Amino acid sequence: MKTIVATATVRRTFERQVVATVRSLALFQPGQRILVALSGGPDSTALIASLTALAAPWRLHVSAVHFDHGLRGRESDEDARFVAALCAQLHVPLTIERINLRGGTDRGRSESLQQRAREARYARLRALAAEQGADRVALGHQADDQAETVLMWMMRGAGATGLTGIPPIREGLFMRPLLNLTRDDVLAYLDGRALTYRSDSSNNRWTYRRNRVRHEFLPLAKTYNPSIVRALARQADILREDDRYLHESAATAFRQLGAGASGTDLLWDRREFSAVSLAIRRRLIRLAFRHVTGEHKGPSFRAIDSVLTALGTSPSGRAAVVRGVAVQWDRASIRFGRAMDVERLLDIDAADQADRPKALDAPVPSTLWWPSSGQRVTIELLSQAARPSGSAMRTVRNRRTVWLDADRFTLDLRLRSWRRGDVFCPAGMGGHRKKLQDFLTDLKVARSARGTIPLLVAPEGILCVIGHRADHRYLAGPTTERVLRIDVE
Repeated sequence: MKTIVATATVRRTFERQVVATVRSLALFQPGQRILVALSGGPDSTALIASLTALAAPWRLHVSAVHFDHGLRGRESDEDARFVAALCAQLHVPLTIERINLRGGTDRGRSESLQQRAREARYARLRALAAEQGADRVALGHQADDQAETVLMWMMRGAGATGLTGIPPIREGLFMRPLLNLTRDDVLAYLDGRALTYRSDSSNNRWTYRRNRVRHEFLPLAKTYNPSIVRALARQADILREDDRYLHESAATAFRQLGAGASGTDLLWDRREFSAVSLAIRRRLIRLAFRHVTGEHKGPSFRAIDSVLTALGTSPSGRAAVVRGVAVQWDRASIRFGRAMDVERLLDIDAADQADRPKALDAPVPSTLWWPSSGQRVTIELLSQAARPSGSAMRTVRNRRTVWLDADRFTLDLRLRSWRRGDVFCPAGMGGHRKKLQDFLTDLKVARSARGTIPLLVAPEGILCVIGHRADHRYLAGPTTERVLRIDVE
């Protein structure tokens, strides 16, 4: 008898928590149509079970969709059969969608298979919601997923936006009613309702970073704070509100600065831009990039920081191209526009050597203009499928294109001028070290011109003397997986 009472209590507690989350965040309203993304795992199984329990009192119309990516063979087929049986038990209409990720336009893209699968699912969920007239799409992410996401962003050094984690509602369509419930809560609920679930074998593959965080890092963190999952979820909630405030403040500042130019170009008063806080300036640059490119995804923090650094160190007459956006500035204004020939943006006095940059951050990808030598340097990271043949990469004396092994150095790159004492291992010399000064002397480069030559450097050392020679240690080869390509014009 006690077991039955305890089971009923667990079930009521779980479903009341779902209702509390739905009401506090206004995730859906009575009488609406809910489409559930149902994988058959414990989270989505608990989600659809709890929503069907609410269907009568809330007058909900609950349906489900299951995606088969065809990646796990018999295991995928068994998942589909399980989901079909579960929906029949719960009297829920089910759609099974099959998505092929192994061919077509996805081939050669740099994103991981998991990322492509996720994008394909979201695209189909939007389409199905429109076809079925669903008001919301319910996803089964819970508090442990939130904690893992926050930890992963934290390890990447993310700012407030990244540390907000998984949003409870997105695009006014996707909602996550289980975000305030832990994985243990989910398993206890399923046990209380005598519901089984499927286990995805890919969740145990330690090649995926999230799985390492889930099975190794998070359990270790719990030894320091047993409530770490709820603590990280609470932190995400706090930062989400802070991030919303900063975003609204930046949007207001963006409107106040005004467009000031035609089309997608922006022209800002530099003094007004510099008067706002650093946090808002960073967000303004992200908004400027989105405005110019029309893309929702803004530049990385490193790219934003490179623009801010350049603005702080070069008072006038400078331009750079970052992620397809040309940024030009002088003492009075800052202009953002679509990338074009950077030379046309600049009017630089050739005699003004003292005011020329000594160093520039070089985000990946980016295109940078080095005015001292008149060179434009484009840096991009190629996927394994897009890399050239081994013979193409072994051309060590090519002055226009250089291929480097991106796994041999840190992608914290800079373009800078020559410094006394610089040494590197010129390609084609068997790995022997040579002073850069002696190398340039052998090439008969005039002493007065040496300071104009840009060097691409990483924390590990000089990667390439732009326009002359790469370092032997960092050259790409037949076994290279990630290729950094440097093009010089």
